[in-house]
Amino acid sequence: MLQGPTNIVALLFQKGADPEILSLYRGSALVAACRSGHIEIVRSLLDSGANVNLLTSRYGTFGGSVAITGTVDVVRFLLESGADVNLPGGKFGSPLACACHGGTAPTFACCLIAVPL
Repeated sequence: MLQGPTNIVALLFQKGADPEILSLYRGSALVAACRSGHIEIVRSLLDSGANVNLLTSRYGTFGGSVAITGTVDVVRFLLESGADVNLPGGKFGSPLACACHGGTAPTFACCLIAVPL
């Protein structure tokens, strides 16, 4: 599913697939798509009702996972879609803390800019 084109992903959700089902390995489909850098699939998942702040297991939220392993484009898109950079959860805490712990300087900067004053 996550390697396929976005029209296949959209079809799955039209047929009733739940975008928030969690797995032990990747968390949610949103986390897997984000970590793989598939921004069009991320967009399709969000359009299909995936919760941008859904708490998963290891990294807490998709944001924590992406802040460590994702690209700046995906991080920026998620933040623009309402991701909470301060939402606590998971092994490293908030997405901002994850970016500080193991992300790249650009992903950390992207998260830091999103911190409300």
